[in-house]
Amino acid sequence: LKEVLGEDLAGCLERSFMLSTLRRLPIISQLSLAQLVRLVDVMEAGTYEAGADIPPGLRLAVVIDGELTGRDRDGKTVQLARGTWHEDDCLADMDDSSAAEGSR
Repeated sequence: LKEVLGEDLAGCLERSFMLSTLRRLPIISQLSLAQLVRLVDVMEAGTYEAGADIPPGLRLAVVIDGELTGRDRDGKTVQLARGTWHEDDCLADMDDSSAAEGSR
């Protein structure tokens, strides 16, 4: 696989996972493949240890590994696991938003 996909096999698989997850989002799924690829190109992947704060201004989160727990604007607990997403910045706007068990 490295010969076909290049040296960054993990990165290639991560991008593919993000693309497949984004295709399931109602609005973003309407984008063309080229637009989806561009969106993934500008997305930042980060690793967060358990209890870490989520960066402010977050507009879209895709959980690649682990889980993420926070509260939405109504105060309801939101849990995101591998392959799920959040399309708003409400998790980033809260003081108690944090990674649950080490998330990427």
